[in-house]
Amino acid sequence: MSDDLFTLDLSGMDLKDLIQVVNEMDSKLNSKIIPEILEEVGDELIDEERRMLQGRSNKDGSPTKLSGLLTKQITKTGKLYKVKAGYDTATIKAHPESVIIEFGRPGKKSRKKGDKDKLGRKIGAVQAYSHIRAALISKKKAITELAENRFRDEIEELWEKGGKK
Repeated sequence: MSDDLFTLDLSGMDLKDLIQVVNEMDSKLNSKIIPEILEEVGDELIDEERRMLQGRSNKDGSPTKLSGLLTKQITKTGKLYKVKAGYDTATIKAHPESVIIEFGRPGKKSRKKGDKDKLGRKIGAVQAYSHIRAALISKKKAITELAENRFRDEIEELWEKGGKK
């Protein structure tokens, strides 16, 4: 009959220490580790955006300098972190060609004279597709896996060290 019993020895476990370790892990994750992981994610996105810009050129054929203007910013609202990778507002105001290369001239559609060319063929419109969106789509799975793996590794490392890093 004694073989059927399940015994659990909690005598060596101190719940106060466990709670303290979990609280220290939470503060370390929020203050240091999550921003580091998001920096890596932002770097990965910026690298992909730069790679997509390599083939672009200005209207005169000169290479575009847009890849040097890309920035990343990490923001936190409550418990939500965001990685913003692309052009900031000041860059767009200083270099309007970044918007023109990506999305065409503003108001071009309203200045259009008609929907047919000289030979009577219907003119089709090509929708603008930003390299920023394309980079996110192409790297979405890779950066998600990168963030998850780094997060998991950091939590395991913190747990093994007792919440101290």
